[in-house]
Amino acid sequence: MDLLTLASVFLTQVGARHLIFEFTDAQKKALTHPLTQAMILFGMFFFSTRSVGIATLLVASFYLALLVFFNENHPLNLFSTTWINAGAKKADIYYENVSRLG
Repeated sequence: MDLLTLASVFLTQVGARHLIFEFTDAQKKALTHPLTQAMILFGMFFFSTRSVGIATLLVASFYLALLVFFNENHPLNLFSTTWINAGAKKADIYYENVSRLG
């Protein structure tokens, strides 16, 4: 591993944790747009793989998993209805206990 690669990895990690940006409301709205988020995700995957095809495949897989397979509101999700209902019951119990605390 050459020194330039090592320095870039180090600076990326340090910068990601300690760099703070003040965004305007318009910039915040633009960053929350799904297309912008997909482009950022593609950039992260492309930076890692250096392959447009693999990065595109990873973005598609990520969104397929996130929006279909692990989304309890989608008809093709992987969660069983008993597991989803058990989680809802636990959430109801939690909110009931929190409401008692006042």
